[in-house]
Amino acid sequence: MERIASYQTDDQVVGLSWSLDCSRCACLSASGLLSVVPIDSGVPTLTVTTDPAGGLTLDWGKRGILTGGQSGFVHCWNPVDGLEELFQIDAGRGWVQQARWTTDNNRFVTATGKTLRLWSQDGELIQGVEEQPSTIAAVSLRPDNRAVGLGIYGGVRLYRFGEQSPYENLSWKGSIIHSAWSPNARFIAASSQERTINFWRLPFRPGKQLTMSGYATKVRELAWDSTSRYLASGGSELITIWDVSGKGPAGTKPIRLKFHKDRLTNLEFQPNGARLASGAKDGRLAVWDSVRASKPDFFAEFGSPVSFLKWSPCGKQLAVGTGDGSVELLTTSEKLQHAMTRG
Repeated sequence: MERIASYQTDDQVVGLSWSLDCSRCACLSASGLLSVVPIDSGVPTLTVTTDPAGGLTLDWGKRGILTGGQSGFVHCWNPVDGLEELFQIDAGRGWVQQARWTTDNNRFVTATGKTLRLWSQDGELIQGVEEQPSTIAAVSLRPDNRAVGLGIYGGVRLYRFGEQSPYENLSWKGSIIHSAWSPNARFIAASSQERTINFWRLPFRPGKQLTMSGYATKVRELAWDSTSRYLASGGSELITIWDVSGKGPAGTKPIRLKFHKDRLTNLEFQPNGARLASGAKDGRLAVWDSVRASKPDFFAEFGSPVSFLKWSPCGKQLAVGTGDGSVELLTTSEKLQHAMTRG
């Protein structure tokens, strides 16, 4: 991989998102500063403070760039002529933990406290689902944009858009902290406070839930590959990958990739590709050419923990953000045989 841009924002990077044409990358810092960077120059051309209380979530869609933060408001910004604010909505009581476009870019969801809401692309409220019994800690959209999964204390609840009650209750005795819906919509994986990963095939049949335990820390990193065969997970310095093909992962031995020296912070598969990007507290970025690689095909070292990773929609670029606010934009090459050091 080759570096195409490098710049410094003002605080830890909490969000990265690409334009649909892969020509620009947006960065949100913990202080709430939004920056837009064209990959041909590597210099932020648009900046705005989105939330003085602090930024938490970022997503770029066809209508504009969504940001949310600690004030409880979601903003949509026009990245064409400056960063003009297109609209602002009150997402509810509490911090905005999630503001995400559906994959068709026609709607978006917000999660604040115990409340999830569905909005039109112009910020008009379409639906609010019933208030949850506990704070929504995880949101996963079904790939066909027809439903959403909410991770709370007690498991994952699945709601169809347009309906007030869940059509599936995927129970767990503890608190869910992260969830991920497979691209083929057949599986949901969710990690918990109890240092487990829970796995459900859909539609769920009682007695068929799987629990993978033994992780060193809470698992906050889950990533499906584009084929829905492999689920990569963190929870330590090792990348643990489960193969769900056939009757897996029950009774199978996971693949483990070893490179990082400290706990993983990010995992993301390349869209429509086999490469897996991993980042960790040790400041190392690794790109694996396949889940069965014995070592990374590319690595980079930063002077601060990797705080965010994001592949571009076309899968040719990778954005990396760190705890000290540095951002690198990388592009793939035919052979990943390079290494670089920063910081």
